[in-house]
Amino acid sequence: MRDFNISIDNQGVPFTSLNGGNSFFNNIWLSLNIPLGSWWVDPSFGLAQRPRRKLTSLTMRQIEDDHNQALKWLLDSGRATLINLLVVAVDVPNRIRVIVTATPAEGDQVTYEKFVEVI
Repeated sequence: MRDFNISIDNQGVPFTSLNGGNSFFNNIWLSLNIPLGSWWVDPSFGLAQRPRRKLTSLTMRQIEDDHNQALKWLLDSGRATLINLLVVAVDVPNRIRVIVTATPAEGDQVTYEKFVEVI
């Protein structure tokens, strides 16, 4: 069976193919890029969508909590044994960087990075 592949190019833009791929990475990518409540199969799947907020420590904690909640199913289902999130302010205006490092039950550790816009 061929797996749907999601890859990120050198400019951070996702592209897809049917060339097989890392389904664990796909699980992470989909969990953090599908808005919560928008997937008809499971409305509890996805990342909570919040309006842009001012960059504060509370905002950073909420972003971390939202991302942890979106990825929690990977731990609950046994697909992941460990998920670490790092949420950091960066020198790019109006952005926070989220770095996800996850260890699947089988296979190599996966890292995924994304930006979240703030005011």
